[in-house]
Formats: sequence, structure tokens, C-alpha cells
Amino acid sequence: MKRKKADTPESLEPYLILCAELVDEYGEVMQPWLDRLEAMYKAAKRKRDAGKQVDRIKALIANDHAEQPQGG
Repeated sequence: MKRKKADTPESLEPYLILCAELVDEYGEVMQPWLDRLEAMYKAAKRKRDAGKQVDRIKALIANDHAEQPQGG
């Protein structure tokens, strides 16, 4: 079975722009598609940014532990 590739904000951008163009051209009938893709784009950005936040917090904790005096 083939694994589904995770959606990234970068992979969704062309589709998001295409849907926006379709809404401009065809009107409301295409709006649900744009709304769905926009939600997917925002979710992908949150997921990607959450990893960055974890890395930032891990570095902060590691730095705090490095500054604490040894011994005790």
C-alpha cells in the first residue's frame, strides 16, 4: 500500500491560488473548495510551526540546565 504524503503549506499553495482564481471566475459555487483548502493550508502551517516551538522550548530547557551549577 502506498503511503500518503503529508500536506505541507508549500505543496498546498498552488492549489490555494488556483481555487482563489476559480472563485473569482465562477463565483460562490467554488467558495467551499477555497474554504476547505484554506483550512488545510492553515492546519499544515500550525503543524509545521508546532515542531519549531518544540525545538525552541527544548533548546531553552537545555540552556537552563547547562547554566545550573553542578554538584549539590
